[in-house]
Amino acid sequence: MIFIFLLKSADSFGVIDKTQWFILLSLLCWVTAEFLYGYYSGFLEIDAYPSIADLFYITGYLFFILFLVSINETYKLEFAFVVSSLVTFSLFVFYVLYVSIFVYEVYDFSGSIYDFILLFAYPIFDLFIVAGSIMYYFRGRTISLNKENTYWIFISFFGFFFFIADLAFGYNDILIL
Repeated sequence: MIFIFLLKSADSFGVIDKTQWFILLSLLCWVTAEFLYGYYSGFLEIDAYPSIADLFYITGYLFFILFLVSINETYKLEFAFVVSSLVTFSLFVFYVLYVSIFVYEVYDFSGSIYDFILLFAYPIFDLFIVAGSIMYYFRGRTISLNKENTYWIFISFFGFFFFIADLAFGYNDILIL
């Protein structure tokens, strides 16, 4: 999917701009993280959560969020809309944290502080991807002449499915500990 986006958005095959570097670096970080995770859990047969693979996952998320920020030069979202979305997003994150900490008493689990941070970091990054891609989809519908903005729907679906998977993986890890 990332390669299709790069081929559709590049003027020529040999020229890669700043935004495309961010998406390529995020892909490279995620692939490296998957290889490391597979190596730790498959070959070494040790628990790969948390490990150095998580550093690559988080770095990949940061590069992808930088991609979303840098592509705003093209989409030119209004500042008030971005602030409103961030406030709504922050309230949702606060609600998830509140329910997790005070209802499910997540603070009682026996994992390390890294487990606790990663439990909330992955779903929050996934929701940033969902919110950003939905905003760009609706903005792309209004400004695109060719109506080539359907890939934002797929990116938001992938972000949503990663959100569900990361939330389930994190809570599964807590409930097993």
